[in-house]
Amino acid sequence: MNEELKKKLAMIPDETPDELDRQIALEAQSENDGTTYAWNDVKEELKEVREARKKKGDLHVRIAASLHEEIIDEAQNEGISLNQYVATALAYYIGHNQAKQA
Repeated sequence: MNEELKKKLAMIPDETPDELDRQIALEAQSENDGTTYAWNDVKEELKEVREARKKKGDLHVRIAASLHEEIIDEAQNEGISLNQYVATALAYYIGHNQAKQA
């Protein structure tokens, strides 16, 4: 598969593939050079993309719009990126839970 198709497949959320995932994959194929791929080939490529994503530490989370706005505001107030804010909050939460269990 070409790089453009791999990029489009990487945009599919890390969830069990559903009809929307299949539709996104099919659209990515149709925008490709016209080459069609069997769903199993696309699914295998998607698996590889997701494995590579795990190694990089990417995390895609769906949250309520109101919570998203709130954490954006908090990150801006702290003068840090949204990514840095969320990573710090998660690390704090995990550390706090581990301390409670000790």
